[in-house]
Amino acid sequence: MQAYIVRRLLALIPALFFASIIVFVTVRLIPGSVIDLMLSQNDISADKLSREQLRIAGGPPACDL
Repeated sequence: MQAYIVRRLLALIPALFFASIIVFVTVRLIPGSVIDLMLSQNDISADKLSREQLRIAGGPPACDL
């Protein structure tokens, strides 16, 4: 039973590695920046300065309460 668990854990390492590569590449292939995508989804028209401020601040807040 221990050998089975060890094999499964060792098989998990390359699976997580390839999954992270796929996610990374997918995010990099999105046209524009993530900020532009978020602003376009919320119908917010922001000027260039506001976009730069959002980029520096780390993006819009996660939730607006």
